[in-house]
Amino acid sequence: MQRMVTEQRVQIGTYKALGYSSRTIQTKYLMYAGSAAILGMVIGIAIGNYLFPNIIVSAFAETVALPGIIYTWQFVDISFAVGISLFTTVVPAWLTTRTTLNEKTARLLQPATGKNGQHIFLERFKGFWSRLSFQSKITWRNIFLYKGRNLMTIIGVAGCAMLIVTGFGLSDSISGLPDEQFNQVKMYDGSISLNMDANQEDRDQVISDLTDNDNVEDVLPLTQNILMTDDETITQQIVSVMAFKSDSHYRDYFQMQELDTENQLSLSEDGILITAKLASLLGVQAGDTVTLIDTNNDPYTFSVKGVITNYLGHEIYMTDTYYQTVFSEESENNTALVQFENNLSTTDQTQIMDQVKDETGVIGTSLNASQISDFKDTLSALDLVTVVLVISAGGLAFIVLYSLTNINVSERMHELATIKVLGFRSVEVSMYVYRETLILTVIGIIIGDILGYNLLSYILNTVAIDQVFFPIVILRQSYLYASLITLAFSIVVMIFMHYKLKKVEMVSALKEED
Repeated sequence: MQRMVTEQRVQIGTYKALGYSSRTIQTKYLMYAGSAAILGMVIGIAIGNYLFPNIIVSAFAETVALPGIIYTWQFVDISFAVGISLFTTVVPAWLTTRTTLNEKTARLLQPATGKNGQHIFLERFKGFWSRLSFQSKITWRNIFLYKGRNLMTIIGVAGCAMLIVTGFGLSDSISGLPDEQFNQVKMYDGSISLNMDANQEDRDQVISDLTDNDNVEDVLPLTQNILMTDDETITQQIVSVMAFKSDSHYRDYFQMQELDTENQLSLSEDGILITAKLASLLGVQAGDTVTLIDTNNDPYTFSVKGVITNYLGHEIYMTDTYYQTVFSEESENNTALVQFENNLSTTDQTQIMDQVKDETGVIGTSLNASQISDFKDTLSALDLVTVVLVISAGGLAFIVLYSLTNINVSERMHELATIKVLGFRSVEVSMYVYRETLILTVIGIIIGDILGYNLLSYILNTVAIDQVFFPIVILRQSYLYASLITLAFSIVVMIFMHYKLKKVEMVSALKEED
């Protein structure tokens, strides 16, 4: 809008000289900006309300049973989007025309003068400034001369990089979650629920049979019960209670890593370790107490000794001694965790579990490999979300960079024509402008990488469900890919504009300024 008003300042001056009011002249540009905004909103609402949901739901439908898509008009969201669109198009049009219309008519009838060069703060660093080449000095002076346009370039590139980093970050944070949960946080392959109605000999026989199996590396008996939260401010949560013998090797089965320090914690005789998501929901930390209830609504109060990392479900861990203190009864092993030999196939693991399932002392079995496979199938749909974000961000980068580079070239055509007449080759003329663009692109990428982490944190905290704790993970290669993709779009724009610059008649450009 600023460029359009600047190019038509003589026309605006003519309107004023002919007696048109400032309001009438301004209406023309407001209608232009408003019509572009309305057209963009219609297209954007259609894509956002129909296309994107259809793509994402179709992807998840391959692994999750979903009902048919029901399209509804989210008027609050649409109104918010409409408000932003009108504000970012009509308000700039009003501001730019208002500034121009405040000038005197006689002044408007004259072409706008270019900005005068000025000294910049980098010149104060004599050693640094003296080592720069002539063209580098011009580049830095131009960057500080056209602050408004260059700031928009940085913001546009940063927005692009931010979205791409967020897209890759979503994939990094969620796609690796099954392996983290079942290979790092919990280091066992399956669990067996013992039949407490059977006699003790039958239950002991199950443990013995597993221990004697050559394909089973180790077995850990424990007590496992279910309690529930009793906090009216949150949805009631199911909590798994696990109690271990103090001298058992439970650390070989559970990482028990402190959330903040990543230190390995051990069970205390006078308290529990609580998983991070449950601690967050209840608002507790080490040193606090937490009260849970059973199916009869009988309350049990626990002393929290530490908060540990866990991604799926809510759990608390304690020793059998503390279990007896809280529940006033001795713990009785009703669950057995199993570690199979390394590289044992899922088929063989399933076969062993099926054999155990038929024993009198067993009421059910669970295999982690099956859970991991199902979870990965579900999360694979997020790859499409990443693709959508990257494509959208790439489109944003291309449009922003192309528009601003085009404006930059158009406003400085007389300057570019002058240096070409002085003997600069076509590539040198292009690089005269593109050095600035490259520097601004790199600055935008750095800012975008930082903002991408913050946006990812916000998204994961917003969409997280009560039973899942999402780690915030962005791999180094994701930052690299996001930076290279953003830089690639910038280079594509430069190639387009290079051919445009080659076709401009420089002599005509010099005459136009005169």
